[in-house]
Formats: sequence, structure tokens, C-alpha cells
Amino acid sequence: MASKVSHINDPSARLKALCEYGSQVEVDNTLPTKLYFRSGRELIRMANVYLDEANYESAFILYSKYITLFVERLPSHPGYKSSPPPDLAEIKKKMKTVFPLAEEIKSKLKKRYIEEQREREELEAKRQAKVEAENARKRAEEEERLREKLAEEEKIRNESEEKWCREQEERYRELQLQEQRRLAQLEIDKDKDNNISGLNNERISVPSGNLDFIPNDLSNYMPPTDIGITTIPPVPDRDLKKNLTISDSSSPQIPVVNRDSKPNFDHFTSIGNFGGGSCNIRKVVVPTSIFSQFLKVAESNTNRNTETLGILFGKLSKNAFHISDVFIPKQHGTPDSCDMENEIDLIDYQDKYDLITLGWIHTHPTQTAFLSSVDMHTHFPYQKMMPESVAIVCSPKFKESGVFRLTQNGLNQIGSCKQTGFHYHQKEPPLFEQGEGVELVEGTSVRFTDGRK
Repeated sequence: MASKVSHINDPSARLKALCEYGSQVEVDNTLPTKLYFRSGRELIRMANVYLDEANYESAFILYSKYITLFVERLPSHPGYKSSPPPDLAEIKKKMKTVFPLAEEIKSKLKKRYIEEQREREELEAKRQAKVEAENARKRAEEEERLREKLAEEEKIRNESEEKWCREQEERYRELQLQEQRRLAQLEIDKDKDNNISGLNNERISVPSGNLDFIPNDLSNYMPPTDIGITTIPPVPDRDLKKNLTISDSSSPQIPVVNRDSKPNFDHFTSIGNFGGGSCNIRKVVVPTSIFSQFLKVAESNTNRNTETLGILFGKLSKNAFHISDVFIPKQHGTPDSCDMENEIDLIDYQDKYDLITLGWIHTHPTQTAFLSSVDMHTHFPYQKMMPESVAIVCSPKFKESGVFRLTQNGLNQIGSCKQTGFHYHQKEPPLFEQGEGVELVEGTSVRFTDGRK
């Protein structure tokens, strides 16, 4: 199960966090010690349930809180030394079982945490290997893509260079032809000039005799060869093409590629968020039949305009409380109050069926369903001992019922109030509210036991 320490990987650190939470116990010295002895029994019951369900973290926390409560905290309570000897003897006896049991669970948790850490490391190694394999695949794909890109660029470059060379060769041949045609034309024109000159001029008589006046080297008398002659560029060497920079706008521009680079709230009965809990208040399941059943039991008192009360008991299962029993103790009531008598009957009943106290239920014969100042003071110790405890109020006159809890403001106000009887309390912020985390279910019966008979 997920827990508050599941994010801590180190097994020793996880156990330390669990032990620290198990030692978080506070005792209210204004409450009688008998309430803590009763809650101690319920701590053991809840811890045993968690243990049976193999919810070892929750079981360890409650066993640890039991030890902390009775070994470290409650002995400092002013009324502890005057506690009934049977209660003290019971605690001493239970400690002989709880201490070794807590150590045994701690050992199991340590082994489990170590195994979970090993599994996490294996999973992480597999995940890392998978990531590395995927990265390698992506790198190979990128390198292949780059090779293909470079090959395509090289192909384009070669084609461009070949095209340039062909154009230059074609241009050279064209210039040669042009020059040949020009020279041929010059010869034709020269012949024409000679013919015309021979026809129109008198014959020139060449003097006889020695021709030594004609110089042997006529080069100084030859016209400059660059007159009227176009210089033909040499055919480019194809080996030079790798040094070319193509600037012709008609040719594709080849990008320069660097081949060396690659793309590259806490309570002593609470388990908090441990053991699979998502919050400190566990869900309370209330059968809807409880309202009609209780009103039937209280009917005779209601007809006499007298309140009736009962104690809610239940079981813990799968981290939720299920109300299963209502015990009607001996009591005396008035139109607006009711007090319980002979509390020992209540404890005997609870121990007989191994039950957990989950609050109380009472009627308002002539009023609506709400918590009066007396009701809030009555409910305070229930909720102080067990945060999930609820107060159910049934109004037969107005045919309404409510499942209530004190708010945090209500706990603070009522806990510090020393007044008795009916008295005023501010209404804002609210002192009580409909029970959060209460689930009403149909089709489930509740066992009613009338201790008044």
C-alpha cells in the first residue's frame, strides 16, 4: 500500500519516519485518565485488525502509540497515580505482548523496505537501460539521417560542379569556333584587298640586284598579335573543381557542413497518511436503519418528552469504521439532557464483543437535530479520544436526523470552556458540522442492546 513514507527510498530512513510518527502522542491533563485507559484498549483492537489485514505500517504505528502513551506520556498525568490498580495491571500485562510484537513488525517492515528498495533499483536499472537503448537508437537514426543529408549535399555539389565544367568547356569551344571564323574572315578580306589592289595599281618594278636590304628578322616589323584578336581562355583543369566556389545565381548554393559536429493533523489513535490512509480521518460507515431503530427504542421516552441516549460501537475494516452496535445504558433524562449511569456495563459490553467506541446517539424530543452547548460538551471527550467519533441526533417531532462532529474551532472553544449546563457559544465560525467522511449505507442492520433492563 502507498504510505506517507513511500517516497523515502532508504529503508532505515523509512523506519525512522515511521517510528517518529508512532511517538507523536499528546495527553490532555484536563481529561480523566479512565478515558485514556479505555482508548488504550481500542488502540490495541485497531492495531490487531491492521495486523490481521497485513497492514503492518498502521499496526506498528498504533502499537508504538500505545507504548508511547502508557510508558512516556500518561504517567505525567496528575491523576495517573490514583488510577485503579486493575487498569495499571492491565497495561503492564499488555506491554509484555505489545513490545515484542512491535519489534517483530518492525523487523518485517525493514525486510520489506529493503526488498522494495532492491526492486526499485532493478526497475530503475531496467528503465535506464531502456532509456539508453532508445537514445542509442535515436542517435543512430540521426547519424544515418545526417549521412544521407551529407550524401545528398555532396551529390548536389558534384552535379553543380559538373554542370559548371561542362558550361565552361562549351564556352571554350564556342570561343574557338568564333576565333576560327574570325581568322577565316580575315583571310578572305585580305585576299579581296590584294585582288583589288593588283587591278587598280600599276605594276611595281622590283629593282634587280642584291636583296640584302630586306632584314632577315621580320618580327620587329610584324603587327602586334593582340590587335583585333580575342584571347581564348584555357580549358579549366577538372582537378581544380574541388577548390571552386560557385557564385552563379543560377547554380544551387551548397551549405557549408562541419562534418566533425553531430546534432546533438495528528491524533494518538490516528495512522495519518501511513498504511494507505489518504488523510487523518478514516471513513465512518453508518447504516441508515440506525435512525428508525433508535427512535423505536426511544419511543416511550419520547412520549414522556424525555431524551434517550445510546453509545455507538463498531469495527475497523479496510481502514474504515463500520457502526455495528448501539448500547442503551442505564440513564436518567430530561426534555433537553440525558446522563449515563453504571459505566461499567458499557465497558463489559465493549470488551465482550471486542468493539471500538465511535460516538453516541440521542434524541431531541421537541427540538430540531443540532448540537446544543450541553451536547457539544458531551461529545468533546468522544472526539478528543477518537477523531472519527460522531454525534447522531434524531428529532422525531421534526422527522430529521443529523450526524455531527465538532469543527477544529469547536474543539478549541469547548476544550477551553469551563461552564456547565446550557450556556452561550458563538456560532461563527461554526462549532460543529455534518460529519465529514461519513457514509450512509442501506441494507445493513445494527444490533441494539438495551442495558436498562
